Amino acid sequence: MQREHTSTQYERTLRLLKDKLLLMGYLAEQMIADSIRALEERRSDLAKEVMARDDTIDQLEIEIDNLCYEILALHQPVASDLRFIATALKIVRELERIGDTAVNITRRTLELLAEPALKRLIALPLMANASQGILRHSLDAFVSSNVQLAEKVIESDCIIDDIYEEIFRELLAYMFEDARSVSCALKLIFIAKHLERVGDHSANIAEMVIFMVKGKDVRHGGVLGKKRILFISSGNSVRSQMAEGILRNMAGDRYDVFSAGTEPKSLHPRTIEVMKEIGIDVSRQESKRLSAFLGQNFDQIITVCDRARQDCPFSPGTEPIHWSFDDPAAPNGDELTSFRRVRDEILQRIRVFLSADRIAV
Repeated sequence: MQREHTSTQYERTLRLLKDKLLLMGYLAEQMIADSIRALEERRSDLAKEVMARDDTIDQLEIEIDNLCYEILALHQPVASDLRFIATALKIVRELERIGDTAVNITRRTLELLAEPALKRLIALPLMANASQGILRHSLDAFVSSNVQLAEKVIESDCIIDDIYEEIFRELLAYMFEDARSVSCALKLIFIAKHLERVGDHSANIAEMVIFMVKGKDVRHGGVLGKKRILFISSGNSVRSQMAEGILRNMAGDRYDVFSAGTEPKSLHPRTIEVMKEIGIDVSRQESKRLSAFLGQNFDQIITVCDRARQDCPFSPGTEPIHWSFDDPAAPNGDELTSFRRVRDEILQRIRVFLSADRIAV
């Protein structure tokens, strides 16, 4: 913790507690990684080794619990230190369950090794990497008391959920196509569900970090503040309107999205048309003047003007980032293919933005 303690022994015990938690987290992460490697490489020896490591995880859980109780009994911590100990007692449970999850994966792996392998493991390795990544970030957030990183971990859990849905659908298709694959596919679905649970445990750790630092409980639907995003172009009739509609459609639960222009025009009819083609209705969006947003705070301002930046307007407050897109409506443009191309470029850019903002995993 940041404040100084009068007892050197107290500081040493807190440091030891943190070190043991980090070690436990590292071992749990490695168990997940090796359980998937055993599946990929069809190695029963590695699967059995992972199962044996669970004893170490269980022993660390006992040691950490005892350290926490010792600190509570001997030093009677208050305020932030008390929240730290309470959080450690909860985190150790999540890490122990992640170790159990790795064991469950290896049990399924040993069963799968007795069956013919599917041609490929779908997206399981990708899902495993993502699960390990947010677990690592949740522990980093705990050690550094980083609320922003903890919030990103919670948002990142949806990446794991999305991959699980993709795996489930693909394996279901395998089972419909070939009845002989049912047994193998079901076991892989169970493994994917175990990895999805790793994401849930990591998000739980992140929620505890927010409580530890801010005393704010965000469990069970507690709301994290939405980020405010402003897209800017000169006319606010095509590119910024497309970006506003796409981001709101893809992640409106996490962002408040706006768009504006220095010389706003009404929405171009082609904008409404091409956005409707991908299932997004922007007909009710309105062109807005940039001056209406002066003095407001935004987490990110993004200009979406042409590659020469000749039509990039000045933006208020937050330093903007720039995404270069041609204006399909200038000069006097009306080619449907041009509007579609720019729409697709914006769509791809927003996908990259969402992936990066959630956390690179």
